[in-house]
Amino acid sequence: MREDYTYERSVTAKDFADIFGTTEEDINAKCGEMLQRDNFQYDTVEGKERDQIIVSVLKELEGKPFSVSGQERQIQWEKGWRENLDVFLRSGDIRDLTPKYINKHPIKRLKQNYIRPKSENYELNYFNLFKTWLFKTYFHNASSIYEFGFGPGHNLATLADMYPQARLTGFDWAKSSIEILDAISPMYGDRIAGKLFNMFSPDFEVEVDKQSAFLTIGSLEQLGDSFEKILDFFIRKKPSICVNVEPIIELYDPEHLLDWLAIKYHQKRGYLNNYLTRLRELESQGVIEICETRRIHFSNQYHEGSLIVWRPIG
Repeated sequence: MREDYTYERSVTAKDFADIFGTTEEDINAKCGEMLQRDNFQYDTVEGKERDQIIVSVLKELEGKPFSVSGQERQIQWEKGWRENLDVFLRSGDIRDLTPKYINKHPIKRLKQNYIRPKSENYELNYFNLFKTWLFKTYFHNASSIYEFGFGPGHNLATLADMYPQARLTGFDWAKSSIEILDAISPMYGDRIAGKLFNMFSPDFEVEVDKQSAFLTIGSLEQLGDSFEKILDFFIRKKPSICVNVEPIIELYDPEHLLDWLAIKYHQKRGYLNNYLTRLRELESQGVIEICETRRIHFSNQYHEGSLIVWRPIG
């Protein structure tokens, strides 16, 4: 690590506006307090250190036995969310529901570059600002919001604070996730409910409210190629809007080195594959309308998420 980092750069309202596809005025109106409060300072990683990180990632891709997404990982997710639950039950602090993989790596990605943030909470700060903008942009008219694969419930807690009149439901295959919502729901007037639900084999008898909003954040990625059933579920239930924040392999540039590394990492982990391609096919058939497709340019040194917003037609 270099010793001459000055952290003179910072992600500004203009930067966020460019990344999210909106205006500075919109960012300041929805997230101005967070921009003032939280630290978004960073320096770009260059030269020898950048080369060292690339070599390190390449070596990991060649030799490290990464866990692969799929149904076999249910036990690991059950265990991971129970760890969050146990900590929360001791502390009563909603912040302890933050997934442990956030802020895990010191190097981040920003606009196809490696960066070293000044704050160890940079990734969480960025994610929270993005969520705030996202939820205020797309869910302000929703009376019911459903999150699929909600994990430790941190997104639903944010939504409960933001929309005190909304009915919130979380679907997850981990019993520990349901227990988390059972624990936090009284804090929000019992407006949050959790239900066991397997996206690999969705229960089509599950009822959802009309004109509701659907949300996934980093959960569809675990399906790999096996997303057709849950996609069919989404289409049949006809939400007014479906918001997916997931790693989308089709949006990487294979001619860009850091994107190429992200593609290789994505493939090694067995993450969501050809989902956007399938959505585009369905749009061409008049089944759905894609409202937004956008890279959101943040995560760890390995890969990043993207935003897809769509809705069923008819």
